[in-house]
Amino acid sequence: TFTTLDVAVVGYNPDAVTVSFPDENGEVTVEAPAASFESGASVLIINNTNGIVTSGIVNSDGSFSFTLRAEVTDEIKILVTDSSDRETVIEKTEFQEGLSDFAEIVFNLRRRFNGEG
Repeated sequence: TFTTLDVAVVGYNPDAVTVSFPDENGEVTVEAPAASFESGASVLIINNTNGIVTSGIVNSDGSFSFTLRAEVTDEIKILVTDSSDRETVIEKTEFQEGLSDFAEIVFNLRRRFNGEG
């Protein structure tokens, strides 16, 4: 006998994952609210720009929150793997969630100065 892998991802909400604007220490918070992912799923967060990696486990309520060093121009990849080894990949390239008006102006000016927009 054999069993098949259920490829349906039930109740996951990768769109709920946010990356904050870097704080005064250059750290961002990558988080998802309750009921976003399977409890106990593994989370791997990779800053593709500077090579920093952090990992952990989804909380019992389906949420997670991790910090890592990043700048607003960095590319962040989040991999969430559930108990059936199904992997959800989320890529974040712009940290605009939660920006104040002033921070958004600075962010946009920096992009223009660097020739990105």
